[in-house]
Amino acid sequence: MDEARKVSYVERARTLKSEFLETNPDYVYTRRPNNTKKKYRRRSAGDDNSSKLKRPMNAYLIFNKEMRHRLLETNPNMSVAEISKEIGDRWKGLSEDERNKYFTEAQSLKKDFLATNPDFVYTRRSKAEIEAGRKRGLEDDEDSTPTRDPRGRKKKKQKNPTAPKHPMSGFLFYLSAVRPQVAEQYPGSTVGPISKIIAHQWNSMSPEDRAPWEQKATEDKARYAREMEEYLADKQ
Repeated sequence: MDEARKVSYVERARTLKSEFLETNPDYVYTRRPNNTKKKYRRRSAGDDNSSKLKRPMNAYLIFNKEMRHRLLETNPNMSVAEISKEIGDRWKGLSEDERNKYFTEAQSLKKDFLATNPDFVYTRRSKAEIEAGRKRGLEDDEDSTPTRDPRGRKKKKQKNPTAPKHPMSGFLFYLSAVRPQVAEQYPGSTVGPISKIIAHQWNSMSPEDRAPWEQKATEDKARYAREMEEYLADKQ
């Protein structure tokens, strides 16, 4: 398949995703890491899967998951390292009341998990193990050169930093413009509720009110097509 055709499919997929997020602002995408790909095998009667259970997320991971989705929605070209730093800074800036929301949700998830898995035993990791895991995560974020992992499996293709920025939808232009004002009207609200309010406003707008934002999206789409044509020509 030639590059131009690939680009058309990628653009269509992003448009569909944007339309989906407009109607489902609270949806959070989750991606299965390469090293967790399911392996199907015949299970014996003596298999013990208790050690393979995935623990429920803690407060920070819940916040991380929610914020990562929001940042990628409004800043699709941010790198993994930039996103991680931004999330960490925002977590540090939360008030005690704002953090308590996530701690409460984490406790609820843990309670449900233990009710479903009463024989599960929590084991605390040592500081050395936690630090080693953190360093591995940073190394993974910063190293984008290899195309295959140590076991020879193909990794996801890295985005070319010189490639044109993908076009934004009318909703994303509207969201970026009104988010500061809405945040002022609802002090203390997190990103999720604010985005939900904005999505409700967007869905309630008439075609005439949406027209200026849709026009911005049309112009941005034309900009992307023009820049992509130049980008592909330079690659040849």
